[in-house]
Amino acid sequence: MHEKTPVVLIVDDQNWNLEVLEAYLHETGYKIIRSENGQEALSIIDKTEIDLLLLDIMMPGIDGLRVCKILKGGEKTRFIPIVIVTSLDQKSDKLAAIEAGADDFITKPVDKAELLVRCASLLRMKKFHDERDHAYSNIRSITLFFSDAISKFDPARFSLESAYIGMVHSMLRPADGEEGKPRHALIAPYGKAGLTKGALYSIKDSRISEKEISFQESRALSERFNLMDRHDDFANLSDGGIGEAREWLPEGLLAETGPLENFVCCYTDTNLFACFNYGRKVNSYDVQVLKDLALHSMFFETISKQVKENEDAFFYTIMALARAAEMNDEDTGNHLIRVNEYAYEMAMEMGFSEKTATEIRYSAQMHDVGKLHIPPGILRKPGQLTPEEWEITKKHPLYAAKILGGSPRLETARQIALCHHERWDGSGYPNGLSGEQIPLPARIVSLCDIYDALRSVRPYKPAFDHETSYKIITEGDGRTMPGHFDPQVLAAFKRISERFQEIYLEFKDGMGKVA
Repeated sequence: MHEKTPVVLIVDDQNWNLEVLEAYLHETGYKIIRSENGQEALSIIDKTEIDLLLLDIMMPGIDGLRVCKILKGGEKTRFIPIVIVTSLDQKSDKLAAIEAGADDFITKPVDKAELLVRCASLLRMKKFHDERDHAYSNIRSITLFFSDAISKFDPARFSLESAYIGMVHSMLRPADGEEGKPRHALIAPYGKAGLTKGALYSIKDSRISEKEISFQESRALSERFNLMDRHDDFANLSDGGIGEAREWLPEGLLAETGPLENFVCCYTDTNLFACFNYGRKVNSYDVQVLKDLALHSMFFETISKQVKENEDAFFYTIMALARAAEMNDEDTGNHLIRVNEYAYEMAMEMGFSEKTATEIRYSAQMHDVGKLHIPPGILRKPGQLTPEEWEITKKHPLYAAKILGGSPRLETARQIALCHHERWDGSGYPNGLSGEQIPLPARIVSLCDIYDALRSVRPYKPAFDHETSYKIITEGDGRTMPGHFDPQVLAAFKRISERFQEIYLEFKDGMGKVA
């Protein structure tokens, strides 16, 4: 695409004046639009992008000064250069035109040389403004893209593909007055095998479509990229250079895009990025914008990988700590896994977000970590504990709180470990809390822990089946009573108790996986 042809609107109620101005401007190559009154001129400007306005003052209906004031007061029209062409030469007339917002004056009869010089000067200013406006539009696109990306950034669920799709939407989606954006974008993975396939994104009627594109000569194309200057990236192909680039373009691209009028491209260590058919002539700034978007998306990928690695290490550490606490306890097998899953299902049933339910799931396994401080002889004792031994055992929630400390990341685990033996009616330990004094995650895990204990063999009882365990929790057996549980937690358990049975069978000792 060559330079955009400037559009000049000349407005005068005298036809011979229009003829003269058009004749003078004809040799410049400008596109000329004529209008004989102010109302018609405003209508034309509302529908057409005008680069310069030559405006008479004395016209019937809406005069030139009124037209000037209206345009200079409009958000989309205030930067259109306006030249007042008038036979009025009084100082007061010129002051009135300046007050209305006029950018320049030409006195009738018009001197051709003066007209051409003034028009050229004002059109240069308009071009600089448009370039600045496009730059601002690109900056706004980048800002909006990354504001949105940061607000939605979830390292655990991040994918580079989704980031690139977001980048494409930011590049292609035309907002009001942003016709300068590209109509097509290409993203292709680049590696040792060169370029083989890519995704072409195109916009039509404000909707973005995606299609797979194949490259013909990936090796030759790779060699070409290896020779390119990494600083300059791909040359901007906006003035007939697309012919030379045909040998680098992927097969079928032109069939999808039509003639390529503007082209910018950059590449990273892993991907080629290209945008085609901007609604204006492109420049090096457009390449830099594309590169910034690509590099920032890769930055999100790097952060995501690091966070995931840290998350994996964190989860491994707390699981190891939880397992260590069970080493001297009775044979509990997959108890931790089952309690985790029970707690997650309960949290989701009670309306917790996925994120919070997941936090409760991994925190639940820490509920007995305080048993690390209980003498192994007590934990391994096959029979009933003495009152003294029981008092020692009852301290394990306090020990757990000390082990888990004050880390915000472990606060939910600390609440659960400290309070999962508290009871809704105040009959629990170690602090005799009651009702909503007990943190809700601990109330949830309390029921989950008791259900799994009922399903498991203990020195003082056999393993109960699901129906018996359900009845004990919901009706009581003297040792365990419904009043021990938060009524809302108990109600949720009744609704999804069959899911507890499924989890128990899935991770039954000797059958399910052990973490």
